Amino acid sequence: MTETENLTLLAPVKITEPPEIIGLKRTSTKFAQKFLLNDITSVKNLQQLIEYQYQLRQNLLNSGLFKSVNVASNTFANNDFDSIDKEWVKIQVTVEEKSKISGNIGMDTSVQNPEKLEPKLELTFPNLFGKGESLSFHTNKDPNMAINAKNQLEKVTPDSYRLNFTKPIVTDK
Repeated sequence: MTETENLTLLAPVKITEPPEIIGLKRTSTKFAQKFLLNDITSVKNLQQLIEYQYQLRQNLLNSGLFKSVNVASNTFANNDFDSIDKEWVKIQVTVEEKSKISGNIGMDTSVQNPEKLEPKLELTFPNLFGKGESLSFHTNKDPNMAINAKNQLEKVTPDSYRLNFTKPIVTDK
């Protein structure tokens, strides 16, 4: 690394407020802020700012709530005097939430009985109430039960159902 590059990375920065999150639709702002890093005052130079932004993006992506996360920083000033000092930085996070519903339709089989195919249906509602909750519904049909069914309704009605509700535990830092 050249001396100029090293000096640029060591250029001082000041972050005076928490990052702003843009693009939240279902997710509550308060819940999303739990994934922000608390140590913004420890960011003193450009290199630390880059590392902070990378870790912030990873935290938000790892939450499982967002399809995409972009983190940007801009210099700003409150007045002409402050504009001389270009150390002040504001961080903006733009997110795109995952879809409201996802599903799978397919077939299950086993190694012991590969000719036995069981149709299945899965529906998932991620981030249902805006705080990371997830509701999922799974069902399948045993083909042997369909063959031995006494009426048409029993042939198509699934023989097993599973309903799951999960709520993440994310504590304030």
